[in-house]
Amino acid sequence: MWYTKGMKTLKNGPITIDKERKTPLKNMLVALLGIVGFIYLLNFGFGVFEFLPDTLPIVGNIDEVLAVYAVYLSLQYFDLL
Repeated sequence: MWYTKGMKTLKNGPITIDKERKTPLKNMLVALLGIVGFIYLLNFGFGVFEFLPDTLPIVGNIDEVLAVYAVYLSLQYFDLL
């Protein structure tokens, strides 16, 4: 086993978040990221306001993918997945 700053690599597993590195500020920022991503996915703009319009070929849905990823990372950070 070898260690890196704030993270450790398990012999047969993935890199995990060291519980001691979770600070209140980091917790608030990760929670805010998840909440903003979730609110963006609720689509309060009804398709009128979007970062990337869905009508653009190929790249039109990237903003929704990033919002889903932000929610996923937030849930994973708080061990809810």
